[in-house]
Amino acid sequence: MIKCSNIHFHYNNKKSGFQIKDISLKIEPGYFTCLLGHNGAGKTTLLKLLYGMLMPESGDVCV
Repeated sequence: MIKCSNIHFHYNNKKSGFQIKDISLKIEPGYFTCLLGHNGAGKTTLLKLLYGMLMPESGDVCV
């Protein structure tokens, strides 16, 4: 199971001021989950937070 609660993250080095605010989700074993969104919506950043390449400023990620 993958569980995230109240994840906050933002890039300091980008002019856009992109941030992920207050994301919570729970993915149960045996289910397929798809992330959809426009370019720059934060899909890849969220995945990097889930597998530990990036660390959230606050909140918890449990895999």
